[in-house]
Amino acid sequence: MRRGLIALATALLVATACSEAGTDERAATTPTATTPTEPAAVPVVLDYSTTPSDVGALLYLATHPDVDLRAVTLPGTGEADCEPGTRTTRAILAAIGRDDVPVGCTDEGPIEGDRDWPLEWRERANRFPGVTLPTVPAAAPLDAHALLADTLDESDESVTIVAVGPLTNVAQVLAARPELEAAIDRVVVMGGAVDTAGNVEGAPTAEWNLHVDPEAARRVLASGIDVTLVPLDATDLVPWTPALAAQVAALTTPAGALVAEMVSSLESLDGLFLWDELTAVVAVRPDLATAEDRTLVVDDDGATIDDPGGASVRVVTSVDADAATVAWLTVLNGGTAPAFDPLDDDERQYLDTVAGLWARTATAGAAEPVTAGDVLGPLFDRADRLVADLAELSPPPAFATLHRQLAAAVAAFAGKRAAAETALADITVDDPYGAANEAAIAIGADAALGEVETACDALSTASLQRGGPELCGGA
Repeated sequence: MRRGLIALATALLVATACSEAGTDERAATTPTATTPTEPAAVPVVLDYSTTPSDVGALLYLATHPDVDLRAVTLPGTGEADCEPGTRTTRAILAAIGRDDVPVGCTDEGPIEGDRDWPLEWRERANRFPGVTLPTVPAAAPLDAHALLADTLDESDESVTIVAVGPLTNVAQVLAARPELEAAIDRVVVMGGAVDTAGNVEGAPTAEWNLHVDPEAARRVLASGIDVTLVPLDATDLVPWTPALAAQVAALTTPAGALVAEMVSSLESLDGLFLWDELTAVVAVRPDLATAEDRTLVVDDDGATIDDPGGASVRVVTSVDADAATVAWLTVLNGGTAPAFDPLDDDERQYLDTVAGLWARTATAGAAEPVTAGDVLGPLFDRADRLVADLAELSPPPAFATLHRQLAAAVAAFAGKRAAAETALADITVDDPYGAANEAAIAIGADAALGEVETACDALSTASLQRGGPELCGGA
């Protein structure tokens, strides 16, 4: 003990001497010992369905480092039925290592009326085609109302609800447990068309989510809870484009790869927007959006109408589309958005030349065919010309391999001309397109043409990723 006192006294004398000499080096060189406090993750419940856009929102929220995804609920009024919808959702969460998130669904119709989604949309949401997911054990779906209520009831912090489908679940829980309003920080809704056209055939001022269950929307907006509406006015600013699809193709994380596979399975990007993805981003990054307070009512079509006696709603009127898209990609890619070197002059000239060749080839020959030979002949003529044109190009090193693959695929297809002419002799189908298709299948020309399209798509993706032109629009 005495040695300890002597040591302590000596240290104090040294410290005092240094202080009196005006040379407090420790204060100048030693950092403060306090540990910075990490901001708490925002507790979130996602109410959604299994469409590509909804899943893009799910993957963003489930992998965001500043989001604590507490639960996922599916309304029976959503595009997917409960059993396939919850099974797909559990598989998606398992694929990204988030099978700790509970999933629930309540199988019920709208609060009033019997509106539903188009059958083909529901069937697609139930199948969720084109994506490989892990098999998950069979399990009875949790009840979405109970799951949402329990999550709110058990949370020590107020919870943000991100609702990107009809608001049936939220409205029903609030009706049954109105005291839970105090546990909700805000509800961020993808829905409505405030100052723009709707997207529902037969109800041109309505948007689908509110159209399916307008009474649920009315109740949520009238609840007094802080509601932020992300309507078509905002989502129309973030369309899917070939360039965005090319960026997604470069994502390397499990979540990013799943989105890339999902996007590549779509037949077309035309008419598609980042509806639910944007809503999820705005819920976490409201700084990327411009919003204003409006008083709205929801009519029986689900249209949102300005009315001084309506509910006060925060409406997102515009967004920084580029920044929001980068924010979404960055989270999906684990914290770093894909980056690519800009094209140099030689690379851009090469890609512009290929784009011109492809466009000319795709639009050549518009005469209506009389025979199957009239269908296949011009197709092979165009392939022969494209083989010659590609052979004359000297691709830059960055695109040399993809160029060779494209040239080889086109040559392989062109080399099937003689076999096609022979096969046509045995075809008895009267329809020229049907006969040409039958002959092409018989000799494998249809598969060879598929290889051409695959090769051109690969070169096109590499071009778009670096700001170049789309190459295969007419494939």
